[in-house]
Amino acid sequence: MYSSNYTSPNSRAWRRLRRNKAAMFGLISIAIAILIALSAHVIAPDHTPNANEQILEIQTESPGFAITMLKMPRKPAPSPTAWWQMWWSGSENPYQFVPIVAHRLTKDTLYIERYAGKGQNPSPQAILLTELATDKTVADIAANFEAQHLVQKRYWQHR
Repeated sequence: MYSSNYTSPNSRAWRRLRRNKAAMFGLISIAIAILIALSAHVIAPDHTPNANEQILEIQTESPGFAITMLKMPRKPAPSPTAWWQMWWSGSENPYQFVPIVAHRLTKDTLYIERYAGKGQNPSPQAILLTELATDKTVADIAANFEAQHLVQKRYWQHR
């Protein structure tokens, strides 16, 4: 019935495709593009859903703008994200970033001057240190405050 050297149309097409170097290059390029597209939330600098981590006060600043940010835990904390969901649509940032121009730390309170935008006066605000970390003592928070809760950020600088 069938001879022993019979090959299916699919295997013949695959063999022909593998012999064509330009076609293989195109196939590999398309595969790499698909992998990059599927892992965009892991590769991109903003891992939040819809890449939507905006800070309204600094939205109109010019490129190269730098500011100190206070890193505060979100309340309520975002629910954990499954790895496949994070891969597909990102995950909520557990911290909120508040732009500040000055800060002063006392025994149990942090006094900040929140950046309000160009030409606006900073708005003063008092924050209890226990709001920054519920699982640590006030002394622990105060000892490591600068390293754990202040972040310098610079936004896209054109050269």
